[in-house]
Amino acid sequence: FDALLTVTGVDESSLLDRLEEAIRAQLVREVRSVGEDVYEFAQPMLRQVLYDGLPRRRRRLLHKQVGEALETLYGRKPEAYLEALAYHFAEAEDAEKIVRYARLAATKAAAVFAYDGAAKYLQQAITAAEELDRSADRLELMEKLGDLMFAAGKREQTIRAYEDALQFWKSLPAASNVDGARLCRKLGEIGTR
Repeated sequence: FDALLTVTGVDESSLLDRLEEAIRAQLVREVRSVGEDVYEFAQPMLRQVLYDGLPRRRRRLLHKQVGEALETLYGRKPEAYLEALAYHFAEAEDAEKIVRYARLAATKAAAVFAYDGAAKYLQQAITAAEELDRSADRLELMEKLGDLMFAAGKREQTIRAYEDALQFWKSLPAASNVDGARLCRKLGEIGTR
């Protein structure tokens, strides 16, 4: 509710009236949540139809507004909302915010052994870092992807990720030998297992 209130800019009473009307029409339902008022579409298909009916530019703008509202509301403690922040800024195509929140969401997912989710977030962050031409971030994220695949026990993906990072490192004009040596060491360790 708070994010919706922030994004719409209408007063609380008007928003409640609109939500109550949507609930009566069985378009929206209230979801139980601790400490928050949460609403969702009663039918996922309805949400998708409405979403698909929006022009792409409008969708990007709305995602950006929701992401910024979440930042405003939960900026001091964004941990519970990292996935939502990463999602909304990815849909808004905000590369700067994608690098930030996708990286954090990947770390959070990896901490609970959700390796596939973590890999997805790292891939988003790598793509965004490339778009921003931030080589150091991109190399770090590529190496983290290799570390993640190693932790997940995925040998082939680990090798591929470290090889991709090493190839990228070689393309950098001012590449640090320390980074290259570390990547070579990690590749060598994988080869001996």
